[in-house]
Amino acid sequence: MAIAGSRPIEARVSHDRFYDDLPPRRSFLEALEDRGFRAVPDNWTVFVADIRGSREAMAAGRYKDVNTVGVAVIAAARNAVPGQELPFVFGGDGATLLAPPSACEAVELALDAVRTLARERFGLELRVGAVLVAELYADGLAVEVAKHELAAGRCVAVFRGGGVSAADARVKRHYDRYELPREERAEPDLSGLSCRWQPVPSAQGCILTLLVHARVDDATAVYRGFLGWLDDSLPGGLAAANPVGIDGLAYRDLRTNLADERRYHLRGWSVSFLWRALEMFIAGLIFRWRIPTPFVATARYEAAIAGHSDYRKLDDILRMVIDCSPDQAEAIQSWLDRGVEAGALHYGLHRSDAALMTCLVGSTRDGGHIHFIDGGDGGYAVAATALGQQRDAARTPTPGG
Repeated sequence: MAIAGSRPIEARVSHDRFYDDLPPRRSFLEALEDRGFRAVPDNWTVFVADIRGSREAMAAGRYKDVNTVGVAVIAAARNAVPGQELPFVFGGDGATLLAPPSACEAVELALDAVRTLARERFGLELRVGAVLVAELYADGLAVEVAKHELAAGRCVAVFRGGGVSAADARVKRHYDRYELPREERAEPDLSGLSCRWQPVPSAQGCILTLLVHARVDDATAVYRGFLGWLDDSLPGGLAAANPVGIDGLAYRDLRTNLADERRYHLRGWSVSFLWRALEMFIAGLIFRWRIPTPFVATARYEAAIAGHSDYRKLDDILRMVIDCSPDQAEAIQSWLDRGVEAGALHYGLHRSDAALMTCLVGSTRDGGHIHFIDGGDGGYAVAATALGQQRDAARTPTPGG
């Protein structure tokens, strides 16, 4: 039986550039409309990567490490198949992405290399598994994707149907079955991965990290209703709650950035590291010290970061990081509590003082960069724990009942 929110779509066009050819939707709400979704071809594969023990790592203050490894998964996979778009979603302590048959071998090798890097340079255990879309369809699940265009030429995937969530659960519960084989030690290509900004402080008083999971058949209607209510309730609308604002951006010092960069390479003094160190030095002059240059329009790039940020996403679960006041956070929680009482949803949330930003920057031009957002002090991982606890409580029989 399909998980809530799926809608049968019969056309499963089986070609490798299925996602490249999918028409993008400029508005996030528009991307949630039925007409934007297509069934993923059944010969594609869902790759799931997540950090085992991420909550313990975050409890030890390693928030940035966990986020960096999660984005490294996306960076390595994308770099392994240049010129082809892959649908993906960043989950804070990992990532999920889909690939066609022609890209699977390259993606597998890339993710295995990130797994090695995570262990040897970050001291983190990255689980990487793969589930065939055909297996999910055989079990009555749906895997549907739409394309949300953050900016011209820069898109993120929107998933529904329950298949992606099921793949994630299968990898975590039966890792020995779905684990990718381990290959020889290789250096992942993390070109474009950049974690050079300080945490972005809240401008409104509270960074709210939210996970909302609809429990009804028409899950999309629940998400659209919540987003519409947010847009009406928040001053300036939902767009104004984007936690990334130009006033809060601050570049980290070169020494800190170099120390982080060394961990992106299995060989500390490789040519690739030295090249990136030079690029980082130049970027530091431009962004930290405001040295003018004819090659980078600093002000324009910084102003564009907010519009290139994935602070809202859907992969069967609505995930959001927003900046709001404490009173607004209370109102949001009250709205969600009413949804729980009505049996429409489960949710998890986390409050913090700042948001974390991890970036993929191919260029500073519009469409050439994307910025992955998580809440500070654990963000999505803490919210996921709260969501799980709420689900477990709903399944637990009431004493005497």
